[in-house]
Amino acid sequence: MTQIQKDAIANAQAKYFAAQEKVEVEGNNMAQAQSMLEAAQHDLTYDAPARAAKIVQDSKDGLARATAARDAQFQITSAAYVALDSAQLELENAIRTSRQTGAIEKVA
Repeated sequence: MTQIQKDAIANAQAKYFAAQEKVEVEGNNMAQAQSMLEAAQHDLTYDAPARAAKIVQDSKDGLARATAARDAQFQITSAAYVALDSAQLELENAIRTSRQTGAIEKVA
């Protein structure tokens, strides 16, 4: 075998081993991509719906709390309005009574 033939064989072997190494690297990359795809599919199928359901439930709970707080505040505001209205009537009655009895003039 000549040196040129030996060099050609060595060169071909180097290219073969380099190509084989690239195939192994790409095979590992493919396996990793497959694993990532399976994890994403699992997340999409099982985890994401559960998280979405929790977000929806938390939102519903928050809305219920906000509605209850609004209703409670409305009751407080209504009671305050009734009390204010009653106080205004009592003040008007007191002023009317004072004018009728002359108490305002006596104080002034």
